[in-house]
Amino acid sequence: EVPDGDWFCPLCCCQICGQNGFDKRNGLVTGSSVLICGQCEHRYHAECLRKKGIKTLDCYPEGYWFCHDTCRQIFCGLRKILGKPFPVGTESLTWTLVKYIKSDSVDHDASDDEPAMESYSKLNVALSVMHECFEPVKEPSTRRDLVEDVIFSRW
Repeated sequence: EVPDGDWFCPLCCCQICGQNGFDKRNGLVTGSSVLICGQCEHRYHAECLRKKGIKTLDCYPEGYWFCHDTCRQIFCGLRKILGKPFPVGTESLTWTLVKYIKSDSVDHDASDDEPAMESYSKLNVALSVMHECFEPVKEPSTRRDLVEDVIFSRW
């Protein structure tokens, strides 16, 4: 059952003050602007970071912003192994870290985006294997397939 009043998922709130009031104007960072970590996806008010003594930005970064050096290290480490097969035991069995690549545009024809199609195909194979090995798990209120949501990073 959904609670009354205004409420927000804890992960959708500033990880310092716990509030949800965020602002993003013209690419400039204001006190109530939100910065989202490129690895852990935690959200932070720019003003809360300043008060904690963490250097913030005057404008939004082109690439990724990280809340901590540990998040940067994890992100870089995962990027290094992304798409590379690693041997597991014998009989030429390997595992590969695959990330779902979302299309940049709704108008974009997904069939023209070979890396996105390749990752989508591999993740669909993984989903089929999971469905063969385990009973489906459906989210009670939406009836969505939780395994599919996890494999395709949907939350």
